[in-house]
Amino acid sequence: MENIATTGKNEGGNGIAAGGFAGAEAARLWPQFQPGETVLLAARPHQGKTLLALALAAQAAQAGPGGVFLTGEESAADVAAQLARMGLVQAGVKTLSRDRIGTADVLEQIESAAPGTLVAVDYLQGLTGGPHGAGVAAMRRTARARGVALLCLCQVLPGAEGRMPTAQDLRSADEFGLGQFDRLIALFDGRCEITALTH
Repeated sequence: MENIATTGKNEGGNGIAAGGFAGAEAARLWPQFQPGETVLLAARPHQGKTLLALALAAQAAQAGPGGVFLTGEESAADVAAQLARMGLVQAGVKTLSRDRIGTADVLEQIESAAPGTLVAVDYLQGLTGGPHGAGVAAMRRTARARGVALLCLCQVLPGAEGRMPTAQDLRSADEFGLGQFDRLIALFDGRCEITALTH
């Protein structure tokens, strides 16, 4: 089943600060994003990856270019409810909810997006066909060519419990090709860190 929705855009003010922790962190992080870069958002389950990605998409949409959120994990109703809880229903986020999200879906959204748009993918390991090799590389190439910021959510494997995950935690498995990403946003226990990835 496929659901596509765009929340109404509030032209009179941003309202983004209403998003609590996720909204505050998104307001801090979004100005640091560069058009065409590919960013990994990583955490153990239940640390707030989805909420932060939605808040970042809301920031991008409110700033002008646009914010897109693709998910194979959340229903359209769940996404709408999460935006509502954060006070972001008027932010203008375009959401695409399907039973499964594939690389082709991500590429379609990147190719149709205006430069400066944020496309967020929930989540990397859940992409149909797997997140390996050519698919991720194609998303990165297309995002760079289009000037679109690409944000991929990532589940951190067991081993990083009780602390902030690092690039080393991801390199230990590296199932998706860490070299395809420019920066890492790590989440843990209500804290957020952003670091450049060296390749």
